Amino acid sequence: MPNRPSLTQPAEFTRLKKKKNKPPDSAKIHGNDITAGDTVTVKGTHGNSPTIWKGTIHRDKNPDGSYKTEDLKVESEEHNYEKEKDSDAAGTEDVSVTVTNPMTGTSNEVRTPNVPVIP
Repeated sequence: MPNRPSLTQPAEFTRLKKKKNKPPDSAKIHGNDITAGDTVTVKGTHGNSPTIWKGTIHRDKNPDGSYKTEDLKVESEEHNYEKEKDSDAAGTEDVSVTVTNPMTGTSNEVRTPNVPVIP
């Protein structure tokens, strides 16, 4: 039986947009036992209910050993219940990344610090 995906280092992002109506983002994922079609889940750390992005691995391993997702879209927007309005400030946010294969399971979680975010 194949192994579940395993992440070996933080993902690489150019930026992440935090609203549902924005075009998708991309990321470079580093790990083992990852295949095209696996689901990538990225969870933010800001707010009481952080932003969640989802996308898929588009092809098997790149020449540098990484995997690419190019369709990360906001599944759930950030909410701050203590404030009347969510943060609209650009900046950075630490995110956690997992990869899930429906047949073998979900990878370990790897944190990527200081990802640029766009409101």
